[in-house]
Amino acid sequence: MWKSAWRGGIAIFLSGSLGLVTAGCSTEDDASTASQSPTPAPATAANSAIVGSKTATLVKSSALTGADTYFPALDKATAALTISESASCADDWLLVAAQWREAIKLLKSVPVGSRNHDRASKMIAQYQQKLADAQKQAATPPKPKVVATASINLPTTNTKSNSSFFTIPIARRESGVPVIEATFNGKHKFAMLLDTGASYTVITKAMAQKLAVAVVGSSRAKTGNGVTNLSVGMVKSLQVGGGVLKNLPVWIGQPDLEIGVVGQDFFSSYDMTIRQNVVEFQQRAQKSNSVSYFGADSQ
Repeated sequence: MWKSAWRGGIAIFLSGSLGLVTAGCSTEDDASTASQSPTPAPATAANSAIVGSKTATLVKSSALTGADTYFPALDKATAALTISESASCADDWLLVAAQWREAIKLLKSVPVGSRNHDRASKMIAQYQQKLADAQKQAATPPKPKVVATASINLPTTNTKSNSSFFTIPIARRESGVPVIEATFNGKHKFAMLLDTGASYTVITKAMAQKLAVAVVGSSRAKTGNGVTNLSVGMVKSLQVGGGVLKNLPVWIGQPDLEIGVVGQDFFSSYDMTIRQNVVEFQQRAQKSNSVSYFGADSQ
C-alpha cells in the first residue's frame, strides 16, 4: 500500500508545477485520494522488445544511408599532400600524419549504401601507407631526395636559362593575369594562365581530350561558381620554360573553362618575378619537390 502511494506521489510531482503546488497545500483527504490513484502500468517485455527492434533498425539504416564521408576524406588527403610538399621538420610531418589519420577515419565511415563505399575501402590501405610514411618522416628528419614520379629537370636547349634561372615570355594578359605557353607530354603546346593564387594545375576538357588524359579520381575544388567536384587525371609531363614536372596530377575543369591554369604545384620551388613582358624564375635551395596523387583508385 505504501509503495503504491509513493508511486502516486512521484506521478503527481512529474505532472508539473501546478500539481506540485496542489500537493503541497492539500489536506489529508487529498493525500488519501492521491494514494488511491491508479499507478501507471510498467512497460512490458514485449514493449521493450519493440523499442529495441526499432532502435536496431534505425542504427542499421544510419549505417547504410548516413552522411557520405568519401569527399571529406579526399579533402583531408589533399591537405596532407599539400603540407607534405613543404614539410621541413618533425612538427610538419606530424601534422601531415594527422591529416592522413583523419582521412582514413572518414574513409572507414563511408556508409555501406554509398556508391563510393567500395572505392573508399580500396583506398584505405594506400592511405595507411601514406600515414606510415609521414610518421617515419616525423621520427627521422627528412633528407633531400629525388622522387621519380615528379622532378625538376634543368633545360638543355631552346631556353634562356642556366642551372637555377630562366625566363619565359608573356604572350598576353587576361584580367591582369599573365598568359604563357606550356608544353604537355613533350609536344602539345597550350596557352595557360600563370595564376599564383591557384594551388593546382587545371586543364580544359578540350585539352584533356587532346592529351588523352586518363581520369584517376575526383576531388572537390573551389571555382568561380562555388565548390564543385572535378575529375583528376595524370599527364606524363608539364614543361614551362626551363622547368619540367613529370607524372603530374591535373584537375580537369568544367565545360565553361576556356583556358588552363598553371598552379603552385608547378612553380612552388621557384621565386617568380613578373615583369612587363617576361616572367623570371629563380630556383630556391634544392629540396625534394615530390608531387604524388593522394590516392583515388584508377578507373
